[in-house]
Amino acid sequence: MTKSMPVFEIFLSSPGDVNLERDDAQAVVDEINNDPEFSYIRLKLYRWDDKKVVLPMPATDNPQTSVNQYLILPSACDLVVVLLWSRMGSPLVMGGREYLSGTHYEYKEALGGYEQHGKPTVWLYRCSEEPIIKLTDPKREEKITQFDRVDAFFKQFMDEEGRYLAGVNVYNTHPDFKGLFKAQLETYLRYIRNQPKPVITPPLDKPKIDVPYKGLRALRAEDVPIFFGRTSESLDVLARVENKRFVPILGASGSGKSSLVMAGVLPELVKRGYKVIQCVPNTRPFYELALALVALPEFDIPKTRYIPEAEALEKILRDKPENLVRQLRAVLPTQKIILYIDQFEELFTIAQKADSTQIQPFIEAIRHEADNITTIITMRADFYETTLNDIDELKTDIYGVKKPSSVALYEMITRPAHDAGYRLDAGLAESIITELGADSGALALMAYMMETLYLRAKSRGDKHITHDNYKTLGGVKGAMNTLAETAYGALPFDDKEAVLRNVFFHLITLTTDDNGQLVPTRGR
Repeated sequence: MTKSMPVFEIFLSSPGDVNLERDDAQAVVDEINNDPEFSYIRLKLYRWDDKKVVLPMPATDNPQTSVNQYLILPSACDLVVVLLWSRMGSPLVMGGREYLSGTHYEYKEALGGYEQHGKPTVWLYRCSEEPIIKLTDPKREEKITQFDRVDAFFKQFMDEEGRYLAGVNVYNTHPDFKGLFKAQLETYLRYIRNQPKPVITPPLDKPKIDVPYKGLRALRAEDVPIFFGRTSESLDVLARVENKRFVPILGASGSGKSSLVMAGVLPELVKRGYKVIQCVPNTRPFYELALALVALPEFDIPKTRYIPEAEALEKILRDKPENLVRQLRAVLPTQKIILYIDQFEELFTIAQKADSTQIQPFIEAIRHEADNITTIITMRADFYETTLNDIDELKTDIYGVKKPSSVALYEMITRPAHDAGYRLDAGLAESIITELGADSGALALMAYMMETLYLRAKSRGDKHITHDNYKTLGGVKGAMNTLAETAYGALPFDDKEAVLRNVFFHLITLTTDDNGQLVPTRGR
């Protein structure tokens, strides 16, 4: 009996803008299969646009499901080749998770196989040729967004100087891919032929998660392991940071804008070599910013001197807007810098109430022209009208954070529990998402609900988050009502209602804008 020839399976993953490369990859496979040097093995290439394989497309499934079912899973192959140029592709939902595109899903699916089993090998390619986007193209903005998303995706593989550390094969133009791919594939085939045993890399260690949910507080850098459901938003903001001086991020209260920046964007920017300086305006925005500056190691100021040094620096910064950039460049002459101002609406509430003359100088300072300095602000969307006349970028450059989709919420509910070793009752996540509905504060409500259920499970010590606890709490609304009643009961006042009426009365002032609409302006 003749021994069957071993088959080396290659999965080709790419969006629709690299047609030439897909055809060239097929040509390379055909040439190697006809080369006597490699007659001991047979290469098989899987590609979604293979004209020899017509994939059934049921109306009830997405195309990626058909690829998985009728073609092959990327993780089942020996080698996965991922090609990207100007498009990331269309958003995709698979297995209750959101992906940037089918290519992004296939890349992640292949990496998951490698982490668990040591295969497949994954090769990532990028064509560096700049796409031509015409100003009259009706899809211009979409194409720019797609390109920016690809660019932001690849930045994770770069060092602070913009050099690829590993993992990315760059070629200059589309015709250059064939020669590069063929040479690399031949080298790899010779290597595995001459190895006495295949080299299997042990699975990568996953970060251990002790606390899967953090309740109503915004997620921070240390919470990256439990930050899910915002991949595309993170990449979009990262792309803006690379290309703009001022990046305003707006969203409803509880929409997760602060978590997006602190857990999704800033940690990645730190990896890319940025220095992050973060504050909230409070009553004295220049002082808060000065305090963040003097705490930097580069200022070399003892902790016992932070307050007096910050007070002195506050006066310098407030004196002239350009002094902020001068101070930064005096101690960080070439460093890429991020100024992150969270809860920016405080500038127009408590800070304006304390001293309205500091508002305009502060805005000018954080927007002052400077190379390699980018300011990110997060602000509640209901203050848009209030700030529009003060910040030109709000007219054209806003990044709006929307309520997470049901799929994103599902990820946020289930993934932290899974990675921390907790088990959710079947259907519990779906029940919570259904109850949340279209509520603009869905993310905050979900975060509080999951922390409450997690703490119940932790107190029992069984790592089982149950539907019974969810019902006992009265669902999301019941849990929030209980929280409100507890907080109300703990108020140290005899006439609680009178005190709260007075507090709410002073929280905000409504004024009429140019269109006759009432808008919030500042605290009274």
